[in-house]
Amino acid sequence: MTRKSLNYYFDNENLEIRVSVLRHLGHESNVWGEQRSAETEWVVEIVDPCYVSKPCWEDICEAADRVANCFLDLNMFCEWEDEPDLVEIYQFFFSDLETAKAMAFRVQSSARNKRKDYVRRIRLEDAGGFHDQNVLDKLFEIQQGRCYYSGDLLTKQPKNYVVDHIQSIYSGGTNWPGNLALVLKEINTWKGGHATAVETLKWLAKERGQQWFREQKKHCKEIDVRRAEFDREFRSKNDISS
Repeated sequence: MTRKSLNYYFDNENLEIRVSVLRHLGHESNVWGEQRSAETEWVVEIVDPCYVSKPCWEDICEAADRVANCFLDLNMFCEWEDEPDLVEIYQFFFSDLETAKAMAFRVQSSARNKRKDYVRRIRLEDAGGFHDQNVLDKLFEIQQGRCYYSGDLLTKQPKNYVVDHIQSIYSGGTNWPGNLALVLKEINTWKGGHATAVETLKWLAKERGQQWFREQKKHCKEIDVRRAEFDREFRSKNDISS
């Protein structure tokens, strides 16, 4: 039976790219086979279960017609320093192309999210700062139990809010209390790691109006002052300079 891979093919141009992707990033290819026939078998490849979430791994194991392992010899095409000669690859075979495509995209998305989470953890560690539940309780008090951006009510049961880094970690923000705010989950999702506090307020103002924007912006500045004071107290208590 002919096997067509949904990853990079073994050709001179793509060999190094394919192995680099598989070994360091997980499945990350949009290259599909061009030939289709009833005898074609499609395969999605993953280097290690840790590259995807546990639900994703379980789903692809269940969806595949069969699962196999193979070893890829890295010395076939390039020299690797401090790397093993062989890389074990998990192969998931499908007789139906559409099912294979769907699972390949699922693997891509899961691997991408895992990498983002990993990068975020590393950046959080490098950013410096820390907080505990007492800090979050104090922020709840400072914000008077309302979302920092929208001013809407925060609830603990069920919990409808998360901790937001006002200046994102990606843009140099820290994990100190002075850079933290409690915000509604949906607002935090929209803000992500790209929007600033002012941009988030402007986004909300599209529906709430300019008068609301001016008042909420003023309210945020008042919270900022109280939070900065608390940040100084927190660092002083923990013998940490600003």
